[in-house]
Amino acid sequence: MTEKADTSNAEDETATGAAPEPPRGVEVIRDRLVTLPHGPGVYRMLNAAGDALYVGKARSLRRRVTNYTQLTRLPYRLQRMVAETVELEVVTTHTEAEALLLESNLIKQLAPRYNVLLRDDKSFPYILIPRHVDRQTTKTGADPDARKARATLETRRQSRTGPDPADWPGVTKYRGARTLPGEYFGPFASAGAVNRTLNALERAFLLRSCSDAVFSGRSRACLKYQLKRCAAPCVGEVSAEDYAILLDQARSFLTGRSREVQDELAAEMQDTSEKMEFEAAARIRDRIRAMTQIQSNQDINIENLDLRDADIVAAEQDGGRTCIQVFFFRAGRNYGNRAYYPRHDKAVPLPDVLGAFLGQFYENKPAPPAILLSHKPSEIELIAEALGVRAERKVAITVPQRGAKRKLV
Repeated sequence: MTEKADTSNAEDETATGAAPEPPRGVEVIRDRLVTLPHGPGVYRMLNAAGDALYVGKARSLRRRVTNYTQLTRLPYRLQRMVAETVELEVVTTHTEAEALLLESNLIKQLAPRYNVLLRDDKSFPYILIPRHVDRQTTKTGADPDARKARATLETRRQSRTGPDPADWPGVTKYRGARTLPGEYFGPFASAGAVNRTLNALERAFLLRSCSDAVFSGRSRACLKYQLKRCAAPCVGEVSAEDYAILLDQARSFLTGRSREVQDELAAEMQDTSEKMEFEAAARIRDRIRAMTQIQSNQDINIENLDLRDADIVAAEQDGGRTCIQVFFFRAGRNYGNRAYYPRHDKAVPLPDVLGAFLGQFYENKPAPPAILLSHKPSEIELIAEALGVRAERKVAITVPQRGAKRKLV
């Protein structure tokens, strides 16, 4: 009899149109609203296991989070997210741009289920010309380990009979956080792209690519010297002055001043030919050819587009999936491209996917001065401001509508 009465009461409530109880997540959010500030920050929705369901940023935390209590106005995926929420955490920031940067960092770190997530974001390779810290001016303070390390290095230096590797920097491929002192050139889209450039640099500028340990252990020139791909500074085949010139030429080439280097080498080749030094002239000719070869593969005609350093981002969405292609141009050269397929709900529109992608893509790398997009992302001005804060310079994000720039995207 009791069960029948309970059922009857339930039917009566349904018949009279009584509203169902809101999900527990709505109550959790409502309970936190009174404590939320009106300033900018980042919020995290957590499930019963303590996992992050969603990370978002806001200009006004209280106003933004209030939206999650109005279920009928939310997309279905966010309604599901609210239903699973048992806890809400917030972090305040000084500006909305700082909030966007923190949001991107947390999304990559926590991989929340209901966020757009950039997958397979491996670090990009760079070309590095190392700069060794001066052993005379490096401060070690009272740290006994630092003093011991400095003493060990000095002992090795004094016992070495050959040249010091620190005085003969080379070029090498580098991947990871840019923490080593030196000059970085890139990023390159793939290991293959950076390897091709390194091969050309060896033939064009004869810089060493061996490790310091190999350099210090050489007693005679290696095979690369015989193949005219290294000047062999390890065994004194080149003077310090001439090697410094080679290094400066390589820097000029990597920073887009290749025409100056080629003109300089052409004049040098002409001079050696007039002096009947034909073997030396042939070596210079081979170096010019090496530079010309890499230019033919990497150079693009963008001198009149003000795009010496730029990323071009083209996006397309079909069937609920998004493909984003990023093309890297540095010093007027094409350093390759890479495709990405962000993870997201099928209902997320392209502007939202693209906006989330940009924040996460540049989370661990500085953005170039210019970014060209095929489509306008959500909050484009805020994204440009945040990327500028991270890069410590202005970053211009544009969506060209016509002309040569539009053809690039």
